[in-house]
Order: sequence, then structure tokens, then C-alpha cells
Amino acid sequence: MTHRSTSSPRVLFLAPLLLTLIFIVACGSSAPAEPVVVEKEVIREVIKEVPVIKEVIKEVPKEVVVEKQVLKEVVVEVVATAVPVKKVEEKRGNAQVGQQIQDTAKAD
Repeated sequence: MTHRSTSSPRVLFLAPLLLTLIFIVACGSSAPAEPVVVEKEVIREVIKEVPVIKEVIKEVPKEVVVEKQVLKEVVVEVVATAVPVKKVEEKRGNAQVGQQIQDTAKAD
């Protein structure tokens, strides 16, 4: 009967190698799982009442008092010129002469 020892170099080399290969195959053989798409319909109603109170009070004090005093001095020079009067017949008297004098005064 031959007795094999567990301390032989062959066993010491192959045992860890075999365990490492089993571990690698066990971890690496499974393919990554495909992502599963889950569709959910979410209905959410948000009721938010925002009261808007907007009062605009605008007072515009507008008092317009216009006082204009226009002082304008107009200087009018009247030049009186002597107009020769025809001699009036003396028969009619001084009434016609007086009337002609008044007419010339109005003309100026």
C-alpha cells in the first residue's frame, strides 16, 4: 500500500489553484440581469388657491390755476395836420364853417 501525503508539492499547488478557478467560475458565469421596466401611472391633483387682491388707489392732485396778467402799453401817436378849408359863403353863415371844422376833427 502506498501512502500519499497531503504535503506533497503537487497537492499544495493544485488545491489553491482549483479553489480559485471554482470561485472565478461561480462569480463570473452569471450574466448581468436585464433591467426591468416598470410603468406606473401616478395621478396627483394639486389644488392650490391663491387669492389675488390687487387694489390700486391712485390720487393725482392736479390743481391748475393759471393767472395771467398781460400788461401791454400801446403808445399811439396821433399827428394832427391842418387841412385847408375852402372859404364858405357868408350867406349861409357860421353854421357851415363850424360843421366843416367838426368833420375834419373826426377824420383825424
